[in-house]
Amino acid sequence: MLSDQSIRNILINKEIEITVSFYQKESNCILYDMERPLLESDSADNLYSDRLKLTMGPIIKPINKNNIIRKHTFKKTKDCVDLRKNDNKYIINPGESIIILTNERIKLNGKYACIIIPRISLSDVGVVVTTAYVDPYYQGIMRLQLSNLSNKSLELHSLEAIAQCFFFELTDEVSSEYKEAFSAKSVFYGQTWKQILESDRPPFPTKKGYAENNRFSAIKHQISIVIQFFKNHSIIFLLLTNIIAIVSGYTLLKQDYIHYKDTVSQIESWLDPVASEIVIDSGLQYGEKEITVDIPKAEIITVLFNNDNIQFELFSGNVSSETRIVFSYTDFSPTNNRREIEFTYVVVRRAKK
Repeated sequence: MLSDQSIRNILINKEIEITVSFYQKESNCILYDMERPLLESDSADNLYSDRLKLTMGPIIKPINKNNIIRKHTFKKTKDCVDLRKNDNKYIINPGESIIILTNERIKLNGKYACIIIPRISLSDVGVVVTTAYVDPYYQGIMRLQLSNLSNKSLELHSLEAIAQCFFFELTDEVSSEYKEAFSAKSVFYGQTWKQILESDRPPFPTKKGYAENNRFSAIKHQISIVIQFFKNHSIIFLLLTNIIAIVSGYTLLKQDYIHYKDTVSQIESWLDPVASEIVIDSGLQYGEKEITVDIPKAEIITVLFNNDNIQFELFSGNVSSETRIVFSYTDFSPTNNRREIEFTYVVVRRAKK
C-alpha cells in the first residue's frame, strides 16, 4: 500500500491522475471552469497519511425511493436528485439506499490499483458504504452505494467525505490488452462530470436492466401478501367486505346479501394455495411443470405463486371448461444434481355472478 508521499510522487510523474470538478464555497458546491488536478485544487488536503478521502458529488440516485420532489431532479430525469437545487444536502431515511458519484476522477495505468472502503465516522452512525475494487487501467469518477441501516434519518452534504481510497502497486504490470477489454465492458468507464452536466449521457448508466415483468411481479407479490393476511384473519376479511359494501352505499336486501355471501364463499374457497414442484434434471438449466385446472381460460385473471423466478403461461385445455397452466423455471447455475423447485400457487379468477 502506498503512502501519501508515494502517491504525490506518482501524481507528479503522471503515472496516475486524480482530478476534481467541484469545490466548496460558503456551503455551496461550485463547478471549476475546468477539471483540476487534485494537488492544485482546494481538495489537496484530502490526500493524507496513506489514503485519499472521496467526496460526494452533487448528483445522486435513490434506488428504493419513489417520492422524489420534481423540482430537485437533475435535468429531465425522474430518479436522479440534483443537490444543488436542495441547499446541497440530502436526507437519507432509515432503510434507504442511494448511489453517489464522487467529485474525484481517477485514471490508473497498468501498475496500480486501489480499494475503496467506508469511513468509520459514517459507519458509527449506521451509514454503510459498499466496498469497491478499482482495476488497473480504470479511468472515471467513482460510483458508490450508501445505505442507512440506522433507525434515524441522517443529513448528507455535497462534497462531504463519504469513503476512503487506498492505492497499491502491483508486483507486475497488467498486460495492456486488459485496457481495451475494460473500456468495452464497463458502461461507466471514462465518465466525467463534464459529460454528465453538458451531454445527454445518463449520470448512472447500468449494464443490467430490470426484467420486463418486474412491475407485474411486484404487484403479484403485494397481492399475495394481502391474500395471506386475509386468510389468516378471516374475521377481518368479512368485516372489511361489509365495510366496503356499506361505504359504497349499497343496501343489502335479502337477495343481495345471499349473493354477497356466495361471492365471499367463492373467493375464500379459491384462496387455498396448491403445492407443486418443477424438476430440473442434472446438468440442465430449464424445467417445466404443466397442470390442468377446471376453470375456463377466459375466467382466469392471473396466477400468484411464492417464487418470483417462476414464469407461467396459460393455454386452452382439451375442453372449454379447462385451462392448462405451464410453470417454468430457469437455473443459470446448473449442477450435476437433480433439483426439485417447490412452490405454491393460487389461480385468481373472476367471481361468478
